[in-house]
Amino acid sequence: MNKIKLTDRIISTFEKEYPKVSVIVPTYHDWERLEKCLTALRKQNYPKERLEILIINNDPNDTPPINLYFNKNEFFLSEKKPGSYAARNKGLITATGSIIAFTDSDCIPEPDWIVNAVNKFIDNPEIKRIGGNIKLFYKEKKLTIAEKYEKIYAFRQKEYINTQGMAVTANMFSYSYLFEEIGYFNESLYSGGDSEWGRRAKKSGYNIHYFNDVTVYHPARSKLSELILKNRREAAGKLRVNKLKNIDFLLSIVIHILPPIKSIKIIDSREAKTTERILAFFIRYLLRINTALEYIRVGVFKNNAERK
Repeated sequence: MNKIKLTDRIISTFEKEYPKVSVIVPTYHDWERLEKCLTALRKQNYPKERLEILIINNDPNDTPPINLYFNKNEFFLSEKKPGSYAARNKGLITATGSIIAFTDSDCIPEPDWIVNAVNKFIDNPEIKRIGGNIKLFYKEKKLTIAEKYEKIYAFRQKEYINTQGMAVTANMFSYSYLFEEIGYFNESLYSGGDSEWGRRAKKSGYNIHYFNDVTVYHPARSKLSELILKNRREAAGKLRVNKLKNIDFLLSIVIHILPPIKSIKIIDSREAKTTERILAFFIRYLLRINTALEYIRVGVFKNNAERK
């Protein structure tokens, strides 16, 4: 297979040889940001004939606005089962590409996002999965408290790949046959399903690599309430996946009540002001306590995690 050249417009008599890529984008009450995501996907430096975009609406009762249109290689699907992983699975069932690309409706991929990832696969046949760079952007120049926290802690993609063998689905590529061999995402999870699937893929011997030039932009959460709700979903997801019981369950609660000393290493690795570092550490501690409370809520009282 010939390596794909990056140009303003890809022109080749061998376009049919390029691997077909299916981009899966779940969306939930997010039409305005989805439109921006689609605009970025339409600007991809990749042959349109070898690209399909699957948008999965996770609330069939919320119909798209009349001004939102879809091109002939863009397919609008619906999935009534709640959860982004159920929506992604719907996309996987429908996808026809040999390479699957994942991003979110609030993300903005760079124009060479797909072509750079495909070139990595071509240049490195041993690579079966790719996790790309996730850059944050902010609403205003002056950051909110939540955005200062996100600046330090959010989307540590390279770290996830190197230590856990997983990538978040805001920016992940995989050969489609991996899902046939190791299964789809765990639909019972509202958060952490990418981590759980990544561990299964790693256990099956499908390696993953990080590439800095496979880039999408993701908005930082601007409200503390958004951080707390995300933290609750993650805590509930971890509890279901790990299935902690008895002494392990109690020990995990105690650990999360303790100050997050290990996270100091993360803070030191990020460019930030001293005041931002201190603030981020304090919020991190509060979120860990929130995790312990969520463990009790789900593990003891059997309450389900909220979606949003």
